Amino acid sequence: MQRYGLILLILLLAACQQTEQPPAPTLDTSLATVAAEAASAPTSTPAVRIIVTNQPEIIPGTLIPPATEDARAGTPFDRILFTRSGGLTGQSLTIEILADGTYTRNDASGQLPPDQVKALFDMLDRLDIFGIQGVFTAAGTGADIYQYSVTVDRDGDSRMIDAQDGLTPPELMALFTVLGQIGAP
Repeated sequence: MQRYGLILLILLLAACQQTEQPPAPTLDTSLATVAAEAASAPTSTPAVRIIVTNQPEIIPGTLIPPATEDARAGTPFDRILFTRSGGLTGQSLTIEILADGTYTRNDASGQLPPDQVKALFDMLDRLDIFGIQGVFTAAGTGADIYQYSVTVDRDGDSRMIDAQDGLTPPELMALFTVLGQIGAP
């Protein structure tokens, strides 16, 4: 990323200078050298402002872990709502799971054993569902692509993540698979 910024700076400096051009710097030229050359440019040269940030480019389908650990990890979740739509059959699936393990899968209800509820809560904590970032959807997808949505409520906070096939990282797909199997015949 810094090399691209350096190359961009070199190209902009070369385009703005009205005097004879010195030999082009190589990629090994330090940023300090380029900055010094920019400072010695004639005063009639228009000012060029380049802002370089350390923000990584967000690549769709890539999970960005949170910068800090979840302080409330281990706190039970109040509700999980999972939906899946699209796919070849176009049938929608909606599953709601409450903290006590009761669930509704479309129109059918049931009860998860406490160890499965705890395993599900642990999985959400390992993902740090309230802290992860990323882009997991794109415009213009086909009808045979599954669309996913998961909403997690805990202690008055709510987090919703939308995703689709092809842009869902493995960590999220594992969660969607587990959720989609709850109450399955």
